[in-house]
Amino acid sequence: MAAIAGVTAEVDEFASRLQGELIRPGDGGYEPARQIWNAMIERCPALVARCAGAEDVVAAVNFTRDRRTA
Repeated sequence: MAAIAGVTAEVDEFASRLQGELIRPGDGGYEPARQIWNAMIERCPALVARCAGAEDVVAAVNFTRDRRTA
């Protein structure tokens, strides 16, 4: 359980730094946010960042890169 709490805390901290919106599975806007124009492709990302500017893009890329395991 501690690992999940740590991940949640990291995501909460990341969300607090964004000027845009961070959408998580289960949030009201998750389903439309995760869909792309090609309905044949079905993706379910762990997070969707609606970036409000370049700083948000940099923060999202850095957050993802720092946690990439594969």
